[in-house]
Amino acid sequence: MSTSRLYRILRRITILQSRSNCSVNDLAAALGVSRRAVLRDLNMLEMAHIPYCYASDTSGYRISRHVFLPPVNLTVTDATFEAPEDVDADAHFGLAWNMIPEGRCCEVPLHFDPIVAGNVAEICWHEPQQVDWNDDGSIEFRVTVDGLGEIGRWVLGYGDKVEVIAAVALRRRGGQTAARAAARHTQEVGS
Repeated sequence: MSTSRLYRILRRITILQSRSNCSVNDLAAALGVSRRAVLRDLNMLEMAHIPYCYASDTSGYRISRHVFLPPVNLTVTDATFEAPEDVDADAHFGLAWNMIPEGRCCEVPLHFDPIVAGNVAEICWHEPQQVDWNDDGSIEFRVTVDGLGEIGRWVLGYGDKVEVIAAVALRRRGGQTAARAAARHTQEVGS
């Protein structure tokens, strides 16, 4: 991503936070870009899980009022960053799925259905991970992680296309979350 696009997206976040509602035309005018560029940037915000919403009554976009994103001010310089030699990121993050080690390593075996198996298998999600293909096109995915919180949210993203095989706490937590979600979505809207 170019520096100018990153700057524009960060400015867009700031604008959406500071105003109650902004139309696509307002956003285009504020940054001197086309409506198409605004729509591409909004798509980028969605992919980055920035919680913006569209208010149909005012035909405008805004950042969700329930989330605070700190203001960002960037200046492009020629300076480079050199990591201090005494910092060991691998030792700090350990086997955390993303960034938050919980102090308890667990082996997590997962079974992915054929419809998502290729997408899961083609990415190195975590070191170390092991992927074994089954004859039906599904995969067995094994990984050792420090903590179940982060990987639990990732597993839930695959819905009914994944099964936790043996990590009992993760399997229970995922089942409880899925049951609560099912209960919410089987009720009639507005009841």
